[in-house]
Amino acid sequence: MERLTVPAPTTPVLRLPSPIESALVLPAPTESTVRLPAPSESALTLPAPAESVLVLPADLVPVVPGIVAGTVSGEATVAGTATAVATAAGSVTAEASITGAASAIASAAGTVAGEIFVTGTAVIPVTGGISGEATITGTAAAVLAGTVAGEVSVAGTSVAALSGAVTGTGSVTGTAIAVATAAGTVAGEVSITGTAVRSTVPMGMQKSGNYTPTEGSYTTITGWAVRSGYPDTVLSGNGMALKAGTYNIQVTLAFSDSNNEVTPRIQRAGTTVATGTMIDITSSQTATWNFANVSWPTDGQVLTVQINPEYDDQVVGGTGTYVIATPA
Repeated sequence: MERLTVPAPTTPVLRLPSPIESALVLPAPTESTVRLPAPSESALTLPAPAESVLVLPADLVPVVPGIVAGTVSGEATVAGTATAVATAAGSVTAEASITGAASAIASAAGTVAGEIFVTGTAVIPVTGGISGEATITGTAAAVLAGTVAGEVSVAGTSVAALSGAVTGTGSVTGTAIAVATAAGTVAGEVSITGTAVRSTVPMGMQKSGNYTPTEGSYTTITGWAVRSGYPDTVLSGNGMALKAGTYNIQVTLAFSDSNNEVTPRIQRAGTTVATGTMIDITSSQTATWNFANVSWPTDGQVLTVQINPEYDDQVVGGTGTYVIATPA
């Protein structure tokens, strides 16, 4: 077999000519200018605004209360049937009057000097002091945390409450209940005219010296002294002047002898209001009667004791003969 020999391939080489250096030259740009026309001067003129006024009907205009943060000097008057509110954070000097059928409220955080008149339904709170005269007419509540100096008068249905002191003359007049309460001191005169509520106190008196009655008829036992333990007792004439209220009354009598029958009775300002049962005086020579729930409608009416004995044995003076009236 014949072997065929092929010569090895030769590597061809491609030879290129060297690059030619060339420069691209562009022409310089031309300068261009844009010219705009000059702006025209023009002014925009608007017409002046027209003045407009809003007119409301008189009945739609609200009433503005007067508020004073400083001082009101001279005379200040609020008249009408609407609500009048006067508030002063300072002082009100001279005369200030509020008149109307509605509520009137006067508040003063400082001092009110001179005269103040409130007519109608009024509430006056005062945290400072009232000097001079203050008059409230109608239905009123006067509350004071300080001091009232001078004269204060309340006429009508009223409640006067005071936690300080009343100096001078204070009067409450009317037909309703008038309550005067003082946690401090009341100096001078205080008068309450009308239907009033006053505190009742227990009173006691004991016989001073002996007394000889008239046998077979009622006579008033005379000659009394304040009994120990009853410092509020007010003696008047031949008995005790009680305050208005209802009382339980105890009458204890000591006699100079036994073998006697005695009937007592209680008199209020000379009128008999209670009669005790007849008691036979035994060897103890002492008898006691108790009268429950005896009405005493008026302050100062005097309680007296009368007895009707079978014999004219003496009523013995001293601690063994006494009368005690205790609020029921």
